[in-house]
Amino acid sequence: MRINNQALEAFSQGSVHRASQPQRTESSGTSKPPAATSTEAATVAISDEARQLALASRPPEAIDKVAALKEAVDNGTFQVNSQMVAQRIIDRLA
Repeated sequence: MRINNQALEAFSQGSVHRASQPQRTESSGTSKPPAATSTEAATVAISDEARQLALASRPPEAIDKVAALKEAVDNGTFQVNSQMVAQRIIDRLA
């Protein structure tokens, strides 16, 4: 599993859920599809210690920025810069 900012965010919020995915076999390194009848997702429990470690690894300015954004959303004062969003969509498509 590769850990990135989105994975770390999900991890720290305790919203990590794993859907059925192909399983790797030890001997051949190939993937086999999940069982056709299985529709259950695994539930992952994150300990308080793991949450604290995840939060401690964030730079303080990131924590402050997230707190300010959450407050703006909660207050209804957050405004989306539609020009910036459009430009980033164009940049990614180019």
